[in-house]
Amino acid sequence: MQASDNCLFDGANGISFKCGSNILTVDASGIHFNTPNFVDNSANGGVSVEDVIRDEDIMNVRLNDLNNNYLTKTIDKDVVLKADTTLSDGRNIKVSLIILDKEGKELARQTKNTTIKNQRISEYFDKEEIMKVSLIILDKEGKELARQTKNTTIKNQRISEYFDKEEIMKEHNLSYEDIYEIEGEVEW
Repeated sequence: MQASDNCLFDGANGISFKCGSNILTVDASGIHFNTPNFVDNSANGGVSVEDVIRDEDIMNVRLNDLNNNYLTKTIDKDVVLKADTTLSDGRNIKVSLIILDKEGKELARQTKNTTIKNQRISEYFDKEEIMKVSLIILDKEGKELARQTKNTTIKNQRISEYFDKEEIMKEHNLSYEDIYEIEGEVEW
């Protein structure tokens, strides 16, 4: 074997070095140390402890479409939330897709249970399943007297959700004399 200045290890998804229960992994998302005893004694400054990804980290969270293209601000109907993790395979976790308005106010949220597979998180969301509709009852001054909100879906390019006005009135102790206007609202 001849000595060389460089040594190249090329792995399609990543490379891991294991000794006992200690694992060093290099992949597209970074360098990961999985060890109960990380020692920061590298020469020339080396790797700082703050830069080391510890056990049970979630990193490189991203949104993709169904063709695995990255999404930024424009979200297609179908969204796949993906992330890399040091969580154990088979572990069940909750992931949420949150839709915000331009000011960062939360408009809608959907949370799903998912299972870690190959140290990756991948969960499908249909944006249209996250939409919310509200029935709002107002008095003569436009003050909100009652609101009922439901998650809904779009079917055949239409939103249709049933609200029981009598039930809402009874729940909020309202009579027909209290009600001036009823509005509908759609959020997503």
